Amino acid sequence: MAIQPKWKLFLWRLFHDSIAVKANLARRGIQIDEMCDLCGWNQRAANTCLDSVFWQRNEDGKRSHRCALFIATLWGLWKVRNERCFKGARGTTGLVVELINLAIKEHEVFTEQGNSTNVVEAINENDPIIPPGFNYIHLGKEKVGFDDFIVEVDGSWDKKSTRAGIGWAVKANAKGYDMQEGGRHGATSSALHSEARACLEALKWAKAKGYQGILILSDSISLMDNLQDDLGKDVQITWVLKEIRDIGLTFRRCTILKVRRDQVQRSDDVARKCRLTLSDYM
Repeated sequence: MAIQPKWKLFLWRLFHDSIAVKANLARRGIQIDEMCDLCGWNQRAANTCLDSVFWQRNEDGKRSHRCALFIATLWGLWKVRNERCFKGARGTTGLVVELINLAIKEHEVFTEQGNSTNVVEAINENDPIIPPGFNYIHLGKEKVGFDDFIVEVDGSWDKKSTRAGIGWAVKANAKGYDMQEGGRHGATSSALHSEARACLEALKWAKAKGYQGILILSDSISLMDNLQDDLGKDVQITWVLKEIRDIGLTFRRCTILKVRRDQVQRSDDVARKCRLTLSDYM
């Protein structure tokens, strides 16, 4: 079955009745109350959903969309259950649907990776235009040179709450560009996800302002590694990477350059502010 490794491990544990629920912990000799913290039912019947898994597979085939949707639903329910049990989060229907949709999107990206085409051309690091040690990638129509419209980007992420803030700021320049800045708040799956979102939103903002060229400064080496990889190394942000590449290609000149952390301080301040105050800043 062509599914993500984490889904395979999850299903294996489910089929072998080894999911870390109270009933299984008690069976292993751990002294624990077997009643569910959420519904008050005894958890001995941990595998009642397995019949449905087999039914889905036999009805449509293990490579069918309904089979993937069913696994994504199980995964989404499991994630929400853990959020409620261990973090005290509210297990709303909306959260379940959101996690199922995210799981399906990740699955689609995973299954399409083998057919993906590389739309990014990474420039040789020995290019004499850039000082040694700099890591960069050209996304625009022109693959040489660097635009004089420079924007720094950064993300701020809290692992416990998954709250994120992203920020961008126009760098000081001799061309008379206004030193504008902006940011947004939301939720992301990782620090890398927030960095990628910051880059994407900055590109969208610049495009909406009518700029034909841009040089993005980012301190995230992981973002650069993923953009320079044909398929992207982190499946959770592959769809964001695709959006970055797609919009980058609409610019005459678009480059993302890896810089030191102190060179993105303004955007970091904006991102942190958006995350902490749960507000957008434009």
